[in-house]
Amino acid sequence: MKDQIKIGEPNTGAIIHALKQISHGIQSNIQAELKSYYKNPDKVAIQDLITEFEYTLFHLAEMNELINAITSNNWDAKTFTIKNDLYEFIENYLNNAPLHNLSVKLQNCSTRICIFRPLEIQMLINNLRHNAIKAGATELLIRCEENKISFIDNGHGFDFNKLSRNDYLKKGISTSHSTGIGLDQCVQIAQKLKANFSIDNRNDNSKGAAVTLSFQDK
Repeated sequence: MKDQIKIGEPNTGAIIHALKQISHGIQSNIQAELKSYYKNPDKVAIQDLITEFEYTLFHLAEMNELINAITSNNWDAKTFTIKNDLYEFIENYLNNAPLHNLSVKLQNCSTRICIFRPLEIQMLINNLRHNAIKAGATELLIRCEENKISFIDNGHGFDFNKLSRNDYLKKGISTSHSTGIGLDQCVQIAQKLKANFSIDNRNDNSKGAAVTLSFQDK
């Protein structure tokens, strides 16, 4: 049985950043669909529009959940901490989240019972998914191992000639598209999980980024 403990206010800065990310993603995707339609209406399929509607509805609900976490005195269960299998939670969340032009594969070969806040785990996953999409990735591998979680995509990767690893993790760092990548918030969430947060590019002769949370207790 899950141990649920009500705690104080969630990280407001992280929530605000997540709201901005979600709203920007919705806006960008709708604008892209409209641009395609205006350019050539006959090439826009009904299924594409339905997929876009599903994506928008899911993330509008997610935004409402985040807003409630800030404004409500009666916290939703997702703003509590729970003691549960973190990897199982990630798997269940991904099964219900629209992927929208990003193929996500989960390799779950372990378990990790720990105390965490579901809302923050969702924000962590969505942040890294959105960053992968903005970097041109079409695939994201999430590998859950005994002592670490790795997020590996096939996008452009990090430009360490432009910014150092430490610079990428600073607050306010933006991509070439002028949208924040929010890795400083990911670092904070990782710290609450007693994990070290690191970034690198893939080392398997393929392009892409590799983000890792390495747990300190094993």
